[in-house]
Amino acid sequence: MPRMRSGFAMIEILITLMVVTGMIPITVLCIKPFENLLGFNEEIQDQIVLSQMRRIFLLSYEIKYSPEQITFLYQEKRRTLSCINDHLVLSPGTQIFISNIDTAYFIEKENCIYIVYERQKKQYEKILCKAY
Repeated sequence: MPRMRSGFAMIEILITLMVVTGMIPITVLCIKPFENLLGFNEEIQDQIVLSQMRRIFLLSYEIKYSPEQITFLYQEKRRTLSCINDHLVLSPGTQIFISNIDTAYFIEKENCIYIVYERQKKQYEKILCKAY
């Protein structure tokens, strides 16, 4: 009797594997329409990063800017935000905020500091903080 039961379990496992294997193409077809939703959108990521940078600037002191960089005092340490090797980087250390940008510079408009950056021949101008 024990031999019959072990063989019966093996048949159940094989049938289960066949059913699961047959369902894979159906599952792929069901997921295919959502492929575009699963892609990485750099503009949405930029908005998230910019809100994080604005929070840092809200908690910072002695903000000074030039077209190449912004220096400020954050958590009792002197920090610099600048474009290095196609990335917007907060240093000391290497906290990368915006990646794969062609150029980036800072401007002051209406008593606010803006970042202007270009990615794939499209230019973005975003507000960062109030100029002091």
